Amino acid sequence: TGDMARIESKVPVAEMFGFAGDIRSAAEGRCLWSTEIAGFEPLPREMQNQIVREIRQRKGLSAEPFPPSHYLGDL
Repeated sequence: TGDMARIESKVPVAEMFGFAGDIRSAAEGRCLWSTEIAGFEPLPREMQNQIVREIRQRKGLSAEPFPPSHYLGDL
């Protein structure tokens, strides 16, 4: 029909937080959407440190993880 559009995409889960409100606002409540798991893909290596730091900060942890020796204890 005339005013309809279908959009298919793959989006990281972290980017979907707030999507429902954003799409309703943008479409003035006139939209339907669905989501489904499309599988898992590795995070690009150049983004790994940045994402780990962001998650650790969000959880109230230090930005940098402990070195492996921290977990080995006294040997």
